[in-house]
Amino acid sequence: MRPFSCSGPIPIQIGGSLGDVICTWLTSLAPFGTVWGMTKAFPLRIRDQRTRDLIRNVAAREGISQNELLEQAAEHELIARGALIADELEASAAYLRRATQVTMATLIEASIAEFVVGEALTEPMRAHQVVMPAGHRPRQPSVIGAVAAFTRG
Repeated sequence: MRPFSCSGPIPIQIGGSLGDVICTWLTSLAPFGTVWGMTKAFPLRIRDQRTRDLIRNVAAREGISQNELLEQAAEHELIARGALIADELEASAAYLRRATQVTMATLIEASIAEFVVGEALTEPMRAHQVVMPAGHRPRQPSVIGAVAAFTRG
């Protein structure tokens, strides 16, 4: 952004498009943080005098406003922290992926081992044929079901 100088009772810096800075002045008693449709304000208080002095000196050296310097610093910090967060998320996802693969392999191996042990056991119910005595008929013949199917031939 270009350096600017505003003269007037209360200079307000508003960032415009293409890096232009629009300077305007309050001419009415608008509520705090409201300037012709602009409704949000972000008050920033820097408590350390040394930090305020550094901001003022660096902004003057760069030829930009202190506000613009702080916006750029915040933007750079957010980009850097965003990259750190993305790296941490990727590392966490990779860890969970590995842990999931190990857990799945362990579960599959345990399942196979349980199956092998189960196959070695005798069957809990042994199949056997129920033989009806010759000439035996149910009291009421069934027209459906397994007995009826065998009776029909």
